[in-house]
Amino acid sequence: MVLPKPSRATDTFIPGPISPNGGFRISNPAQMNSDETSAAVVVSQRTLWINASAGLFLFLATALVVVWQNSRLAVLWDLSYTLENSYRISLGDIPYRDFPFAHAPLTFLIQAAIIKLAGRVFWHHVAYCAIVSGLSTVLTWRIINTVLRGRVIRARCLAFLLSLPLIPLGIYCVFPHPFYDPDCTLAILIGIFLLQRLDLRPSSVAWALPTGIMLVIPLLVKQNTGLAYLGAAAGLLIAVIGIERLRRRPVRGYLLTLAAAAVTLALAILSIHFTAGLRNYWHWTIQFAAQRRAPARAEMLGVYADKTILWWLAFIAVGVISLWLLGRSARPINRAWAVLPALLIAAPFIWPAIYLLSPSDRLARAADLFLRGCDSDNQKATRHLDGLAVHHHRRHPRSVHVATALGINLCDLAAVHNSSGDDACGPFPFTFRRSLFMDRFARYGAGRAVPDDFRWLLCAVTRAPGLCQP
Repeated sequence: MVLPKPSRATDTFIPGPISPNGGFRISNPAQMNSDETSAAVVVSQRTLWINASAGLFLFLATALVVVWQNSRLAVLWDLSYTLENSYRISLGDIPYRDFPFAHAPLTFLIQAAIIKLAGRVFWHHVAYCAIVSGLSTVLTWRIINTVLRGRVIRARCLAFLLSLPLIPLGIYCVFPHPFYDPDCTLAILIGIFLLQRLDLRPSSVAWALPTGIMLVIPLLVKQNTGLAYLGAAAGLLIAVIGIERLRRRPVRGYLLTLAAAAVTLALAILSIHFTAGLRNYWHWTIQFAAQRRAPARAEMLGVYADKTILWWLAFIAVGVISLWLLGRSARPINRAWAVLPALLIAAPFIWPAIYLLSPSDRLARAADLFLRGCDSDNQKATRHLDGLAVHHHRRHPRSVHVATALGINLCDLAAVHNSSGDDACGPFPFTFRRSLFMDRFARYGAGRAVPDDFRWLLCAVTRAPGLCQP
């Protein structure tokens, strides 16, 4: 059931069990009698406590997941890259001028400030990631709540349920170390939250200025994502200004937001010019990043060549149209029919999870069996690897890269096992097991031989004479 939105800016919608709709509307709160006033106060206090409890739970649960992740894993390459450059900045080196740097500066400046103020202690960076991830989950919950409020029944409960998956999947829950992608996501979430507040109070200067500033901040965290957000938000604000002017409504808040964004961008450009140098910044963050880090255009567009995307788009289109028709229906609707469009829209996102989980499970079994080394288990491992290669070949007949990476990972596992001193591992010697992997991936690698770099990698690790011959 869809609830009506307040029709005027002076209307006050107070949720609660006051009416059959779960709330009541008062045209002017000053005209409320004493009973209505006390009821509104009770509802308001209860809502405040519920919101505070839900927000605190989401924040603490997400932060604990980040702390737990840091206690069990460390991605040393990416972590050392962030902390090393941040440490150089904390010592006074200026990126883009004193050393090459292909990223926007804000994430590294924050980590440098943490090092400068609190010392070189890793736990401080873990705490930063936990706090930022918890805040992002709470912000997402509030954004969803604002979108659903007044449109669906029990919007607060639904928004909370939709935010629960972010506890294990928040911005720092998978990769738990300081990085610019999660920080940029947080900056964009703050910007969207402020845009929602501005939309509720379009004439408010207090909301317009921070909203304009947050339009530019993501650009200083990550170039491509921040630029896309700035361009999209500014373009939509200009469109809203035009529409509101046609409706003869005030647009002062939107104009102030764009002005604040322009001033913030100008100040950022001037600060870069007088510190690192604008030409240095442009060279390293735009030109160098585009030449050395951005994938080729054909590679980026190649993912859309798969014709199965048309089926997924058809599922989504049918689901969206069905939801639109159900929303326009004046008759009561069975809940089962409302679930069907949601399943159609979710189908393209559910299938990749099934597709990824199934091969990885077989890969783990194959690696475990292969490293055991006995004759029967190696035969089982061979069958598992054959199934993996055939499965991948059918899904991606022109690609051999996944098979190559799979072979490298399994060979690394075998190398670790070999370093423990057990060289033979049963009837299959170590070098023969490596050759077996090469044979499997060469047979199912889209009709092509194993790449030379993979062959020489195996040669360097196994020292097998048959692999080291040109």
